[in-house]
Amino acid sequence: MIRSWEAGKHRPDPFHCWLLAQAFETTEDRLFDGEAAALRLLEMNRREAIKKGVAALGLGGLALSSFIRDTAVESSELALEAEELSLDPPTLERLRLQVVQFGLDYLHTPPKHLYLDVFAARREVKDLLRYKPNQAERTELFALIGWLSGLLGHLAMDLGYHSAAQTHCEGGLRVAQVIGHHDAIAWIRGTQAMMATYTDRADEGVRYAQMGQGFARAGSTASVRLAAQEMRACARLGDRRGAEDAMQRAQEAMAALTEEPTRSIFSFDRPYLPFYAGTSYVWLEDAGNAQNWSQEAIRLCDAEPADWPVARALARIDLATSFAWQREIEEACRIGAEAAEIASKRRVNLVARRSSDLRRALAPHQARPVVQSFREQLATL
Repeated sequence: MIRSWEAGKHRPDPFHCWLLAQAFETTEDRLFDGEAAALRLLEMNRREAIKKGVAALGLGGLALSSFIRDTAVESSELALEAEELSLDPPTLERLRLQVVQFGLDYLHTPPKHLYLDVFAARREVKDLLRYKPNQAERTELFALIGWLSGLLGHLAMDLGYHSAAQTHCEGGLRVAQVIGHHDAIAWIRGTQAMMATYTDRADEGVRYAQMGQGFARAGSTASVRLAAQEMRACARLGDRRGAEDAMQRAQEAMAALTEEPTRSIFSFDRPYLPFYAGTSYVWLEDAGNAQNWSQEAIRLCDAEPADWPVARALARIDLATSFAWQREIEEACRIGAEAAEIASKRRVNLVARRSSDLRRALAPHQARPVVQSFREQLATL
């Protein structure tokens, strides 16, 4: 405290201001304020100040009592910090289940609401680290932090905060790498691939997807998701051969699944593969294949519409775009209107970004009345 004051960094708290003023037999104003204070600092010897400050504790029983109480509380706090406390196993299990539930809630909860809930959960996990968990508990807590940070990144992307999304994912990835949690690494790499592809960094998207595949377990949904992300990134670059090679690997991985998809954001369910394929063929400007795959994605998603709000809208944007390329403008606008209606129930940034493909496809036909009447709905995307 005296060292910082002597260095001119900050003024002591009110109690110690009074204490030192008593020690040097002066007022607080003269000791701490203005030019007189600066001169006083030059005249002081720090070691003598410490001695005088300690001696001044004898001046005033009330001040001494307060000081002793404060130091006693600090001793108690330090003892708690030093203890090797074990976490309650039910607490860890509750947190694990909470992360699983967040994955299931993702498709049905507004992103901004879920973001706040996920952040609160991560703060709770962070606070538990101060209780000096044993090595196994510490690894488990950091695994939870890795998953939660990755999910915050995905949600930040949905909300349009791309820089924050990247930071969340990078932080979650580093945590997962430190503890060697391959499942979390694979999932976060897939999220990074998606973010890069949708923000005009498709070459990075390919790299992230390929890096993640080295950590995905055989038979896992992550192995399908990462190959599908590589497919879309290649298509965004116009690399048809790379996209179709990745698509074949994604189909093979889907056929070899040994775990059941869970309709969680941490999983990769069957409607997603034809949906990703439809988007890929839109970017490859192959209207026929884009139409076929998008229609299959819509069929699967519409069978259980509550579970696929975003994919239902995006697959329709792909299908509408393919019809616009084939000059079936009325059908393109009809399907585009369906996409706008579905998207209005769950607004995410990806829908806004993908709607630009449909706008470009309709641009040559903007003078047509059906396009003009659809323009307002298209703007809502």
